[in-house]
Amino acid sequence: MKRSHPRLPLPLETIYLLGALLLVLTIAVFSLQGWLAYEDRSRQQLISQTVRRNTYALLASVIDAETGQRGYLLTGLERYLEPYQRALQDVPVDLERLSQAVKERPDQLARLVKLRPIVAAKLESLRQTIELRRAGDNQAALGLVASDRGQTMMDELRQIADEMDTVSSARLAQQAAEAQTSLSRLTIVSTLGSLGIFGLLLLATATIHREKRRRQELLAIVKAGEQETRRVRDWLQTTLSSIGDGVIATDEQGRITFLNGVAQKLTGWTQELAAGVPLEEVFVISSAETGRATQNPAQHALRENRAVSFAERTLLRARDGVKIPIEDSAAPIRDEQGAVSGAVLVFRDATLRQEAELALELGKKHFQVMADNAPVLVWIADTERSWTWLNKHWLDFAGRGLEEELAHDLTSYVHPEELDEWLTVRQNAFANRQPLSIEYRRRRADGQYRWLLENGAPLHDLRGEFTGFIGSCTDITDQKTVEKRLVRLNEDLNQFAFAANHDLQEPLRMVSSFSELLINGFRGELPDEAELYVGFITEGTRRMRDLLADLLAYTQLEQDENAGQPVDLNAIFISTLANMQSAVAESKAMVTSDSLPFVHGQAAHFAQLFQNLISNAIKYRGAAPPVVHISVARGTGWPDTWEFCVGDNGMGIKEEFRQTIFGVFKRLHGKEIPGTGIGLAICQRVVERYGGKIWVNSAADGGSQFRFRLPVWKAAP
Repeated sequence: MKRSHPRLPLPLETIYLLGALLLVLTIAVFSLQGWLAYEDRSRQQLISQTVRRNTYALLASVIDAETGQRGYLLTGLERYLEPYQRALQDVPVDLERLSQAVKERPDQLARLVKLRPIVAAKLESLRQTIELRRAGDNQAALGLVASDRGQTMMDELRQIADEMDTVSSARLAQQAAEAQTSLSRLTIVSTLGSLGIFGLLLLATATIHREKRRRQELLAIVKAGEQETRRVRDWLQTTLSSIGDGVIATDEQGRITFLNGVAQKLTGWTQELAAGVPLEEVFVISSAETGRATQNPAQHALRENRAVSFAERTLLRARDGVKIPIEDSAAPIRDEQGAVSGAVLVFRDATLRQEAELALELGKKHFQVMADNAPVLVWIADTERSWTWLNKHWLDFAGRGLEEELAHDLTSYVHPEELDEWLTVRQNAFANRQPLSIEYRRRRADGQYRWLLENGAPLHDLRGEFTGFIGSCTDITDQKTVEKRLVRLNEDLNQFAFAANHDLQEPLRMVSSFSELLINGFRGELPDEAELYVGFITEGTRRMRDLLADLLAYTQLEQDENAGQPVDLNAIFISTLANMQSAVAESKAMVTSDSLPFVHGQAAHFAQLFQNLISNAIKYRGAAPPVVHISVARGTGWPDTWEFCVGDNGMGIKEEFRQTIFGVFKRLHGKEIPGTGIGLAICQRVVERYGGKIWVNSAADGGSQFRFRLPVWKAAP
């Protein structure tokens, strides 16, 4: 039975404290009002300051525009228009900021409305004089400047700006005075209120000392209720510790005394309906596997006098018959003497967790099916670099079952020549948790070694913690074989080209020499037709020698992209012009260049590139003397490349030939213009050798622009 306590009168110290609280609230109200007034005045001051600042900025921008206009009118140099161009961008911004600042000030807004057309008219006047100066009509431009119209507009602009500044300054002074008044008032209220609170606190302190003896008499009453308080406190502590889950409390006979909100929702029973009802009628559970009723954990806790929990998957049948998967546990409730006075049951809805487990299991099965049907060897490894799963294609490759393959030492299958590198790459990738990529040979089930390209990436769980690696291996043995064949074929081609050039030069020199001897020795005695034929022979041998030399140069371009050194393309350009001095002088060509960058490679390759492109521009010239210019800029869309352009005013190239001209022996003009048809092929091979690209933009009779990209050399000076 609960004990009744006597009703105590309201203590005097409480009255004093309530009075102090009332004073605190009063001070707080006045302080809040003062602070709000202070914030409003601060905001108004900020608006006034913003109006002044933006007015000055607008006036300064217009003055800058006029300064730029005058500099350009006097000099005619475009760089003097920089202040004018900058002002054209700043004036709209200044007007917009000023418009935002004065939108709460009708008088200032009216001045801004008058100001806008004046600014627009002033800028238009400046633009007209600039356009006249650009058109060469200096007299008309100066006439507009000499008129009073521009000065009048500036005077009007300054007048309105001064008015806005004057009004803003006056408001700033007024707002500062009002802020000071509010601060003084707030100080007085705070001081008087604090004194009142201090007095009330003194009275409360004196009353507390006076009532101390009386309060000691009440301790006996408090001690009388301690036992019940402790029991309630223990019950509340156990119950509230699991407030996020469903909680049911019972007495020592297993009858329900409490259900929290979650428990009521899951069971379908309310506190009123369940109070005093045996737990097994409200908390009806069964096994999720067998469907049979299972032992109630709360009853088990009461019987065993200890906390219990069950790992078995359990279903809770709610009052409406719906079954819900749950996780549950129970613990006994003890009084201060340690005697069991009831039990507390804690449970939660496990639907989402079980669905997540099923989804995870289904996802793993889907992944395994997908990986087993992938045409690559898929593996998963743990944080210790040991494989935990391999796909079917891998097991077919190894010729073993999954457990047998996982039990074997990984290093026993890797070719000894690649073993150290393979281990190092994997160790670094796992240690740094970075992707790995390596080529190595691995032994198949039949004992043969096959080349594999292995790629892997780190795995992380939902919390971002490193859990291992996933990777795949692709059989690249056939690709390796093809690469070796290509290297061997390329070497054979180079040797053939060198031998062909060396062995054929001598017969060609003999044919050319004897043809010249025949003409010189029997000059005037041979028929005209015979001399013509001998000329054909001489010209043919000369072209054959040129073809052999160019073919040798084409095949001898090495494929090692890392070979080379820093190359100053400015020096290459100068040496190329020196080598072509006679051709440039004969054609009266003008060949110029921008300042060119350093690149990495072999100087001879870039000399061939420049000489072929410049000589083509001179060779395929139009009626006017050739004009050739080499320009360079960072590649558009390719920030790590230089884009070069060799432009000319020559005869141009039709669109249908812009790709074919880069082929070996591809010529567009037959024998009309001498050449071997290998020059542009050499250019393409040089550019592509360094990872670049070359193309041409041209129009028939409109000149050509040969463009090519080369990587930026990171260590360039």
